Amino acid sequence: MMRGYALRLFAVTASLALHGLLFVQAGGAWNMANTKKNLPMMVARLSFAPPTPVVPPKPETEPAPEATQAKPEPVRKRVRKPHRPRKVANTRKRTSPHPRPEPAPKREKRVLASSPPAQQVARAPAATNIPAIDPGVIARERQRYLAKIKHIIEAHKRYPNVARRRRMTGDVRIRFELLASGEVRHVSTEGGCRILQHAAMATVREVLPLPPPPPFFRTPWRGELVMRYRLR
Repeated sequence: MMRGYALRLFAVTASLALHGLLFVQAGGAWNMANTKKNLPMMVARLSFAPPTPVVPPKPETEPAPEATQAKPEPVRKRVRKPHRPRKVANTRKRTSPHPRPEPAPKREKRVLASSPPAQQVARAPAATNIPAIDPGVIARERQRYLAKIKHIIEAHKRYPNVARRRRMTGDVRIRFELLASGEVRHVSTEGGCRILQHAAMATVREVLPLPPPPPFFRTPWRGELVMRYRLR
C-alpha cells in the first residue's frame, strides 16, 4: 500500500515539473517575439565623397611702382657777350727830336779801410787784500769749532736702555761732510756694537743743522768725531 502511494506522488510531481517547464519556455518565446516587435529598425547610410583638392594660396603680387615722370630741366639760354675789339699795341718807338746824352759811367770810389780802433784793455778790478791768517790760528779755530759741535752732540746723546741692561760699551766713530750752511751729508758710523751705532746716528740727525763753520773753512769739509759710551 505504501509503495502505491509513493508511485502516485512521484507521478504527480513529474507532471507538475513538466508543465512548469513548458510554461517557462512558452513565456520566454512570447517575450522574445514581443521585444522583436517593439524594437525599431535603424538603417544607416554611409556615403563616401571624393576629397576636395587643396588649392595653394596665390602669392600676393606687389603693385608695380608708378613711373615717376622726370621733370624736364629748364633750358638756359646762353647770352652772348658783345664782341669788343682788341687793342693793338703800338709797336712804333717814340723818337724824341732831341736825343738825351747817355750818362757817363760813375767812377768807383775806393774806400780806404780805416784802421780798427784801438782795443780797450779791460782793467781787472784790484783784488781785495785779504790779510794772511796764521796757520796756527786756523788750526786753533778749527779745533774750537769741532769742540763746539761735539759739545752739542754730547748734550743730546742718549744711552740705549738695551745697551745699558746688557752692559754694552764702546767708542763710535762718526764721519760726515760739512757744508757752508751747517748741513751735514754722507754720515757714516764705525766701531762699537750696532745698537750704539744706531744711537749715535740718531743723535747726529737730532742736532741738525749745525752752526755754520768759520769763513776760512773750505767747504765741503770732511770731519770726524768720536762718541764714547761708558757705564759708571
